[in-house]
Amino acid sequence: MKNTKNTKNTKNTKNQKGITLIELIVVLALLTITITLGFGIYRTGWRTFGTGVDKTTMQQNARFVANMVTDELKFSKEISNDSVNFHGIESYYRMSKSGDTLEIVGYDAAGNLVSSNSTGSNVIDLKFFNENESDKNIYFAVTTKEKTGEATLADLVTTSSVQLMNKDVTLNKLTDATTIYYTKYN
Repeated sequence: MKNTKNTKNTKNTKNQKGITLIELIVVLALLTITITLGFGIYRTGWRTFGTGVDKTTMQQNARFVANMVTDELKFSKEISNDSVNFHGIESYYRMSKSGDTLEIVGYDAAGNLVSSNSTGSNVIDLKFFNENESDKNIYFAVTTKEKTGEATLADLVTTSSVQLMNKDVTLNKLTDATTIYYTKYN
């Protein structure tokens, strides 16, 4: 007599539930690809965010320096790129780029240092110019660089102008001047 139970068990091995080794390998491969793509997208997003922060910082630095230049020069009495014009005057100021900041230095009539103020950051270049001596506008260009150095960004050049508010201002011709001297009304 044959044992029917034994034969029946061997036929049911095909219907057993579970996963095969090939199915497991395919799932792991798909999971690895998904995780790799996810981290790649995350890293790209983080780099893009960092670049945006660097650009914003550059723009803020340029805007800050431009506002400072405008505030200092708007009500000036006399402006020149030569300090000789100011010897003997009660007080005068020098504005220039020093290191990577905007520097404003005050002098007395003898040319002695009275005050010094450095402001802004990451300033690469600062140039002043005007169309002619009768023009009551001073144009200037501020070039700033990226702050963190993590991204590779082009330098940002911001060009602006100051409309001189005093009708009797004495303005000498400025052509790509990197340093200017000026007096203020007391």
